[in-house]
Amino acid sequence: VVFRTDRSNLLRKCYSRYDMRVRERIGEHIFDKTDENNHRRVPHSHMIPESWIDGCLKRTKMNAATFNQIINTAKDVIVITYSDLCSDANRVLRKVGKFLGLQEIAQASELRKSHSGSMHDLVKNWGKLRQHLLNGPYADQIEKWEAEECMQTHTHKQ
Repeated sequence: VVFRTDRSNLLRKCYSRYDMRVRERIGEHIFDKTDENNHRRVPHSHMIPESWIDGCLKRTKMNAATFNQIINTAKDVIVITYSDLCSDANRVLRKVGKFLGLQEIAQASELRKSHSGSMHDLVKNWGKLRQHLLNGPYADQIEKWEAEECMQTHTHKQ
């Protein structure tokens, strides 16, 4: 059985990876939504090196190609897209439950993005990094990726 969550926005995927790496270094778990005083955590803003984002985009694209080969040869596969999860997490949970042969599935209580905001808000050097990316192999994707953000903060009640 193969499960895959597919996030087509490689830019946000790479930001998330960078953020998780930084948080791990300082001992902060990515899913800790509040600090020690129970205040909601503010997303971190980072200076991301051009070489790091280039490497991440390249590795992410290669990993996706490898995983697609695995999916094409596996018997039992379910692919969950990030956009489907954002738009209707309960429908996705029912799909997963059916795939697994479960009779009942719990409803998703509340879904919150770990990294909300524009790339400009999340990446301190976004202007320079954006210009670098617009001059590279992902130039045709950058504006689309910038515009895409799952703004869903609660699941649909059904």
